[in-house]
Amino acid sequence: MDWNLISILSASCIFVGIGLTFSYITTFYLTPYNELYLAGESGMDEQDIPYTIAIIETVVAGLTVIIGMLAVAVPHKIDRNVISIVLIYFIVASIGESVFMTTRLSSLGMIGTDVERTCSDTGVATGCPTTRFEAVHDRPIIYTSPLGGDCQFFFWDEMRSRSMGNTCQLTAPSQSEEVKCEYNVETFMDWSSPKSYGWRDDPATVMSLDDSAGPLTSVTKVHNMQQLDFIQTNASNIINKFESQPALAYCYYWGCNAVCNKHRHLINRQWMWSSVAMLITHLIFAMSSALLCRRAGHSSDLPKYHKVEPAIAIATPVSMSKQLFDMPELGRRKRKLNLSGLIF
Repeated sequence: MDWNLISILSASCIFVGIGLTFSYITTFYLTPYNELYLAGESGMDEQDIPYTIAIIETVVAGLTVIIGMLAVAVPHKIDRNVISIVLIYFIVASIGESVFMTTRLSSLGMIGTDVERTCSDTGVATGCPTTRFEAVHDRPIIYTSPLGGDCQFFFWDEMRSRSMGNTCQLTAPSQSEEVKCEYNVETFMDWSSPKSYGWRDDPATVMSLDDSAGPLTSVTKVHNMQQLDFIQTNASNIINKFESQPALAYCYYWGCNAVCNKHRHLINRQWMWSSVAMLITHLIFAMSSALLCRRAGHSSDLPKYHKVEPAIAIATPVSMSKQLFDMPELGRRKRKLNLSGLIF
């Protein structure tokens, strides 16, 4: 058995696992989980998928640390069966990481073009508003202020931002219509705010609260997509309407835009590179474990046990006439005492 290779493998498991574990834990501290999910109301489309994957990867990294520590603690007791179990673990972990990495790359729009419900989707009902904005205007989103910059814009058709004027593309709008349009865009179409992608406090209820309301006051929740559906239903100037209520929580969770969703964008990039690092290291660990497993099967330094034949006692005849021991010489004449005790 090559104990040097085992020592290197175990040390690598410990250092890589600890580094990745603390990296994930840091992002968990900085990022809220399931921010758009409302218990009892939300469905699977509002689950924080990238965060959930990161939690699973943290558990895998922790198990890798444990394996490395066990290998350091009892290196000379590791046999081929134990190495086979470790090999299976690293193979399963590598397969899982390849699935996670592919999911991340696809959801972030790095694999494929205009794939539904990913950051590259440009569909009205399924695509991210920021992705559609960049496709319509043929330029990236570059700023967030003044007036919300490129992150506050009309959801439909020309997707005009507040800074462009006539945001809701109305024909000869009245002052009251412009005020209402500005309010709707600023409140329900601010794509830098997580509230625009899912559940939020009802703005009407919030404005009706009096001074007696405290931090524990319960506020009615409304879904922002329901508000967009209401706006679309009561608007006559929208051409490309969605047929069913959109589910766009994934746009925020995956941080599809580097400007409007800056924090989530950076966190998801870090999780993506962590997935790549975990996949590469687990593949290396799997190959090393396979090599150790093969060597263990042909190792010459393992103790060998041979069958020991039982000893057989063989009786040897002894002549009774032979003097068994010398008698001492007694007296002045130093005569010998015979066996019968008589003196000659």
